[in-house]
Amino acid sequence: MKEKIFLTIERQLSLKDFESWLYANDALSDQMNESVVLEAYAFNYNQDHALAQFSSALLPYFDRDEFLLWKITLNLREIIEGKDSTRRILSEFCRLGDEEFPFLLHLGYYKYYLDDDWFDREIDAIMAEIKSEANELLLEILAESKDPQFKISSFVRKALAEAPSPMNVAAEKMKSKSIGQKKWWKFWR
Repeated sequence: MKEKIFLTIERQLSLKDFESWLYANDALSDQMNESVVLEAYAFNYNQDHALAQFSSALLPYFDRDEFLLWKITLNLREIIEGKDSTRRILSEFCRLGDEEFPFLLHLGYYKYYLDDDWFDREIDAIMAEIKSEANELLLEILAESKDPQFKISSFVRKALAEAPSPMNVAAEKMKSKSIGQKKWWKFWR
């Protein structure tokens, strides 16, 4: 049930599909004494802003770190599989990296390679690089998550400590493409 709730919150499963699954699952109806199951059955799936209300009602039953670990690993797997959600995930990684998960920033910055044409790189080469880095990050997270004390909120990436970020590389590239020291009124020379 936890994974179905997480998938619904992340819009991987529609609220309607979750409701259908819930009412079709006889085993869950026997577990009505559990608060999260009761909350899911009592939830009004037809209300305004139902998905936001669903998230607010059911997410508190789970550990935030557990949810974020699940979410980040799911998103990394989607990138590795080359799903259409890659650009959205990279944008979200940039946001999450700025807010509280700096280990996602390096990967998130690749969104700028995909969004702009001035990088002079083939999209296939960029995607291969993104998938490779996502795979390395996923493996590192999975290895560390075997420790029972592991918290994704305190995870620090070791593999890229010295690597330049894609944004630093982009800034250097822009500097090298600059017009030079000509005065603006001598642009024709």
